[in-house]
Amino acid sequence: MKKITTAIAFFALVITATGFTAVKEWFIRETSNYTIQFPEAPEHSNQSVPSEIGDLKMEIDIFDASKTKGDDNMVYGLVTSEYPDSLVNSDRKELLPSFFRNSTDGAVTNVKGKLLSEKEISIGGFPGYEIRIDYQEGLAVITMRSYLVHNKMYVLQVISETEKEKNRSADKFFNSFKLKS
Repeated sequence: MKKITTAIAFFALVITATGFTAVKEWFIRETSNYTIQFPEAPEHSNQSVPSEIGDLKMEIDIFDASKTKGDDNMVYGLVTSEYPDSLVNSDRKELLPSFFRNSTDGAVTNVKGKLLSEKEISIGGFPGYEIRIDYQEGLAVITMRSYLVHNKMYVLQVISETEKEKNRSADKFFNSFKLKS
């Protein structure tokens, strides 16, 4: 009987002690247009990138999780691109299929990967696309969600080792992206 009482007391102590374990808060990146959460503060940069339709303003937030103990992902990223409103806009429905096709093909080509899957998605009534790319023949999977909101493209991406592709941290990152009205 004493062994059972000791075991119950030990179990209660473990439950109590773990109840006070600090839960690590994720970093919230907030702008006038959106909010998103990263496991830790990402590196932020602004760039101007030349393209066929002129220079594109880009904001880039990248968190390298490859050195973070216990994270199932290697990289979390958000890239925001602003296009000329007269050429690219979510209201121009007839252009969206070719816009997303070109974006998908460009992403796959840029990493010399293989397209694993693609599907249409949306956020707040705005069109989007989710793709999964095999990177370096099975080394990793790049999962990307792209949303076109008026003339701004938001590209969220997580890079994971192939066997760790489906994980809670990736889901939390993708699901934390919220547009502001």
